[in-house]
Amino acid sequence: MDTLKRLIISNDGRYVLGQTAENIVEWSSIDGRVLQLFEKRGMNPIAMKSIGRKIQVAFSNAKNGSEAELLSWHLDNELLSSALSIVDEEVTQGVWRANEVITANQNGEISIWDTETRSLRLKFVGHQDRVSVLHLHPSQESFISASADGSVSQWSINEGR
Repeated sequence: MDTLKRLIISNDGRYVLGQTAENIVEWSSIDGRVLQLFEKRGMNPIAMKSIGRKIQVAFSNAKNGSEAELLSWHLDNELLSSALSIVDEEVTQGVWRANEVITANQNGEISIWDTETRSLRLKFVGHQDRVSVLHLHPSQESFISASADGSVSQWSINEGR
């Protein structure tokens, strides 16, 4: 197997997605066995959550950085569907919050997307360069971000700033 470039663990801790140069690999974090192997197709996983046997993953498109896509699949029948397409500056980071995905991009903006209505809910502006780290607070009411411009910011989701 190629060298892993990125690992993401599901919210319930049961699954791990890993990205190599050629593929996306899904493992069981319980026993370490490979569950599925997906051809990468130019997509980079940025955020993942699981709801029982259903997994949702937000991907950024490595070939056309202005698009990201939220995909869902069911592990039992491998049904794959697109839940949300995001057209934004190159998406660099992502985290899940309930039925929302928070994405950060190359120009320093952070967006909250509603996965049920498939629409942009909030946009946060403050960084001057690429957001390199995005982390949701355990309360899920705020998040922090760090940028290549050297700044670190804490954002309140309820206050929209």
